[in-house]
Amino acid sequence: MRGEQPRVIILRHGLLLFNRFEIDFFEVERFNQELRKLSESEYDWSRYRGASGLDAHPHPITVNEQGRLLSKSQVRSRSLWRPPGAPRS
Repeated sequence: MRGEQPRVIILRHGLLLFNRFEIDFFEVERFNQELRKLSESEYDWSRYRGASGLDAHPHPITVNEQGRLLSKSQVRSRSLWRPPGAPRS
């Protein structure tokens, strides 16, 4: 799995998070927080180096960067309306 592109790794890590929390959806910001907490040896989202992997300044992946990566695989977010008082994910 070494050498995989970030757009592939984020999909695999996303599935891992959905399975870990046993949920069907994440709020975008929470997904970003959990992604950055992952301690997977092949990729560290808290030290993201851009889609090319060549950015000279590693930084935590932002929600916008996460969205751009996911959109390369046709993964999109959408708004879900919760009834008042419903628990958040």
